[in-house]
Amino acid sequence: MGGEIIQADETTRTIGFAQEDAGNAETSSPEDHMLMVDDEAAILRILPRTVKRDFPGVKIDTALNGREGLEKAQALSDDLHSRLIAVVSDMIMPEMTGIELYRKLREIPGFEDLPVVWVSGYTGKDFPEVQEALDGRDPFLRYLQKPFEGQKLIQHLQELIALRAERRAAQSETASALTDSPDSGLAD
Repeated sequence: MGGEIIQADETTRTIGFAQEDAGNAETSSPEDHMLMVDDEAAILRILPRTVKRDFPGVKIDTALNGREGLEKAQALSDDLHSRLIAVVSDMIMPEMTGIELYRKLREIPGFEDLPVVWVSGYTGKDFPEVQEALDGRDPFLRYLQKPFEGQKLIQHLQELIALRAERRAAQSETASALTDSPDSGLAD
């Protein structure tokens, strides 16, 4: 289990994953979306199948470059019935790189803590941004070098989605505590 290798090779075999961790991070709803962005069509055929097993209620959207990915992310952020829960993006693509896409996503209100996993055939040493991600400067950003095991992608996505849920719950509790506090001036 967990031995699937993600690469552009059309002969790559899909191997199933254990289901025990499926959906444990955040409750999925029909409105949840995950965006996969890669300029290699073969990767965009493999990634959604890999992710669907562990996130069965999540709709998978795909884009062939960063610009198309940004447009889809913006449309989802504007749709009150949808929620973008994560982005998996190649780094080197035409029209807009994964790095540029990441920077633009962070400018969209509500996407400051959007889980993003970069995937690339290049080593992390090729990009300073990757080193920043690896150093943990953005806790909602991860990096995988192609080829990679599908289970590693699932693990990153589950961890990031759980972290985002924890952070949002803590923020909600803090906001609730502030409004309920007699010193806040907001309580009755």
